[in-house]
Amino acid sequence: MSGASAGRVGVIDLVEALQRSEENFRTIIERAPLPMCVSRARELVYANPAMLAYLGYELQDDLLRPTLAELSDEIIHPGDRSRTREAFRHLFALLESSQVDGLQQSVRVNDVRMRRKCDGALRFCDMHGTFVLHDGVPALVTYLHDHTDRREAAERIRVADRMASLGTLAAGVAHEINNPLTYVMSGVELVAKRLAASEHDPAMVRLLSDATAGLDRIRNIVRTLKTFSRQDDEQIGAVDVIEVLESCIKMAASHIRPRGKIVRSYSGVPRVRGSETRLGQVFLNLLVNAAESLDEARSERNEVVVHVAMSDGHVVVEVRDTGTGIAPEHLPRVFDPFFTTKPVGVGTGLGLFACHGIMTALGGEIAVESAVGKGTTIRVRLPIASRDEEATAVVVEPSALRSRCRILVIDDEPRLLETVRIVLKDEHDVTTTTGAREALDRLLGGDPYDLILCDLTMPGMTGMDLFGRLATARPDLARRIVFMTGGAVTAASAALLADKQHRYLEKPFRPGELLAFVRAQIDAEK
Repeated sequence: MSGASAGRVGVIDLVEALQRSEENFRTIIERAPLPMCVSRARELVYANPAMLAYLGYELQDDLLRPTLAELSDEIIHPGDRSRTREAFRHLFALLESSQVDGLQQSVRVNDVRMRRKCDGALRFCDMHGTFVLHDGVPALVTYLHDHTDRREAAERIRVADRMASLGTLAAGVAHEINNPLTYVMSGVELVAKRLAASEHDPAMVRLLSDATAGLDRIRNIVRTLKTFSRQDDEQIGAVDVIEVLESCIKMAASHIRPRGKIVRSYSGVPRVRGSETRLGQVFLNLLVNAAESLDEARSERNEVVVHVAMSDGHVVVEVRDTGTGIAPEHLPRVFDPFFTTKPVGVGTGLGLFACHGIMTALGGEIAVESAVGKGTTIRVRLPIASRDEEATAVVVEPSALRSRCRILVIDDEPRLLETVRIVLKDEHDVTTTTGAREALDRLLGGDPYDLILCDLTMPGMTGMDLFGRLATARPDLARRIVFMTGGAVTAASAALLADKQHRYLEKPFRPGELLAFVRAQIDAEK
């Protein structure tokens, strides 16, 4: 074979080798599970099936555009277009000048939001670009690494951590308020009754009555805080849905009042199977969303309607607003994570997603109806509590004749101790102490007591510590302990209160409530 012939064979072999290499490249990119596309001189020339599926296009021709800039306007979120184009600008400049420099250049852009054509959903990905030879010409291969699921999981953990921190803070605040609130409420009420009985200045009696009403409002606010801070997410039982709604309406009032009025439409309904905390999160979210959809310029005509009724063996709660409504194309996606029609930076798009998850876990349902310009209705269907779950309130009638009992009261608040002593002293012999250690010495020393009212959380030896010591040394006395608590501030105290064998009285309490409670405990011992 001549040298020329050998040269031609060598060229043919090289060409065939390049063809095989490019065919292999095409096969690899076509079958790759990662979304990949090939572009030249700012023009997309090929997208693999994974890319079409990822972006929600059925045909490759639907994805091809005269320029990549035009395509990016369609598929890349407006907030990410500028930085993405800037990152790839250098690579495209090299392509246009054919200065590929050994195909060593590459680029990566993190956290790019891509919008799917088929449903408008946002996906989060890292975008990578690198050079290859395609049809013998330098080209840019771009591939996407999706991390939407990982991001959603991390965001859920972050929100859960934040809610846990807020819950802990709320529990601590409630506990600190409830101690002084107990003796202030009781003191005001006792003074008001004494003045009313002795026919003093009626105006002063009215002032004290108003003060009592104001203190009741404070107590209700604190109880609402406790509802959202309780560590009872896994405790499912019978819940008064209207009571939870009222707490949520109080919490959302500052959002609703400037924009419209709240309208209640309640029918008598049984208790539902659920969790106060979880249902409170759902209802509060729905109320705030409803308020934020209202145009403040129409505040006199705007309404947020809360409707409760029975339907098909379920309790149905509707939150209706007269707001802007939701576009039809967005309705199928309102429960998707990170989906929001609010401006960028306003809302995470996780509110309704979390509500849907809570309702599913509780065996309920949540649905949405909306019309642009007319408003939105969110409908929640809840299962009725079973007989076993139904909380039964036991009304204890005071005995006509009741013997005096010896009661030991333990609390680190001296003013609260004095208030309890004054309330109970007409019916019982009351001993008070500010320390659990002193109380333990009295009890182990043989002092007889029929009932022990003990604060749950105290410095030094806590009420739980006292109970533990007595449970070992004097179980008969441990059984006589009734805890007083302004709220569980630790996991241990929450677990103790969740245990049905332990009795407790929630602070703040009014004089009549304390008397009735003590009578019931003493009668139960007989």
